[in-house]
Amino acid sequence: MAYSIEKTSSNGYRCGCCTSSASDDLIWVDTLEQALEHLPKSFPAESEYGGEIEVEIIDGSTGTVVASSVVD
Repeated sequence: MAYSIEKTSSNGYRCGCCTSSASDDLIWVDTLEQALEHLPKSFPAESEYGGEIEVEIIDGSTGTVVASSVVD
C-alpha cells in the first residue's frame, strides 16, 4: 500500500483565500511508518513570506487522510 504526503503552505497573508497547496509535489512512500516520518510535531515560525502550515498523509488506495499535522 502506498501513502502520499501533501504539504500546504501559506504565502504570508492571513486570509484563507491566500494559502497555496504543494499538491503538485506529492511525496509517495510505501509504508505508513515512512509516511509518519514526514509528519512534523511542530512547525518552524513563518517568515514574512509565509511557510508550511499543514501536512497530511493520505492512503493512496482509498484517498482517506490517515494523519495530519496543522499549525496552531
